[in-house]
Amino acid sequence: MKFLLRVNGMDAPLMRQLGCTCGRCQDKRRQANVSVSLYGLDEKGETAVHILFDIGGGVADSLYETPYLAGPQARLDWLCLTHWHPDHTLEMNRLLSAHRSVKRRETGHPSGRIPLWCRRATALWLQKEHSFDWQHLLQPHV
Repeated sequence: MKFLLRVNGMDAPLMRQLGCTCGRCQDKRRQANVSVSLYGLDEKGETAVHILFDIGGGVADSLYETPYLAGPQARLDWLCLTHWHPDHTLEMNRLLSAHRSVKRRETGHPSGRIPLWCRRATALWLQKEHSFDWQHLLQPHV
């Protein structure tokens, strides 16, 4: 198996700010918070494993555009959260719900819960602020 590390985003927590005239805020290109994906590619070059580190703003769109997750290669085997701040968790429900919906449409059954690794403080925050995800979409490993 060959491994590939892909940067999904590397922008600041606030990305573009309303009314700001700096170059970054005026840039029309899509932006995403800091996130990386670790892909395990099989002998055919197809994605066999996908581990996602952080899922802040813009990250889901970045994932939707990568060829490593196109069509039947779309998968999410693990989610690892470095900490609970919104720039690391903002699009978690969007991605997990979409993943579950696609798997249900393809197979007639919802996908299993996605394994999650995070630290204890992040786990406590997720239980409170993302209770649906915690109870229905994630399989925590704290």
